[in-house]
Amino acid sequence: MLSSRPEPFLKRGMTMKNKILIAGCLIASLLLGLWILEAQGGPIRARSAVLDFQARGTNIKPWTLARTTYVDTNDTTPDPNGMTWQAAEGSYCALHSEQSSISIAFYCYGDGVGDGDPTSGSFDVNIYLVEPYGGWERIASITCAVGEMELTHCPYDGTQINSGSLDPNESYKWVEGSFTDNLNDATAWPAQVTFSGRTNGIGRLTLDPLGAAGVVILIDNMSGITRVYPLMKDR
Repeated sequence: MLSSRPEPFLKRGMTMKNKILIAGCLIASLLLGLWILEAQGGPIRARSAVLDFQARGTNIKPWTLARTTYVDTNDTTPDPNGMTWQAAEGSYCALHSEQSSISIAFYCYGDGVGDGDPTSGSFDVNIYLVEPYGGWERIASITCAVGEMELTHCPYDGTQINSGSLDPNESYKWVEGSFTDNLNDATAWPAQVTFSGRTNGIGRLTLDPLGAAGVVILIDNMSGITRVYPLMKDR
């Protein structure tokens, strides 16, 4: 009888020891996990702050060609009866939902008879916005003049276009600011259309497209220039 008494005490001792061991392991694991999180907390927070800053910053947006190619002949003024959604399909430069603001600009080449300096040349532009399944709404009518600011690279693909190998009178020049507003109608579009730029600088027309599906840019009354390159970029 005496030999059977220690067994329960031995079992109870082992059980208590196991509990203490398990608890110790859990506490050690918890402390190790907290230490790792603390050690990584600084870099993680710093990285998140950088990403957040970049999200709020202004992204660099390239110019895009606002038509399928340059313009070398005057466009025909569209008939109001033909300014429909069906007629617009395939005619406009597509816009997307993230474009809360766009700028339109131009550069030119040639003197109107071929190669040559386009400086002091001019042309007129009519700009239309097309909302989904809507018609063409003319939101601007402007006159543009070519200044002296020269281009060495194509604004929409970065190709070198005037490396100094061209004839001195053969060059590409920016259309200067500010454009002449011929429409002068603040009610033409719900958002304000603004003009910016200086003489011999880069002229820009900027607006909020307000969810329009596309923009149509038509050019006429070309004088003293051979080609016009319409450009557009997000803001």
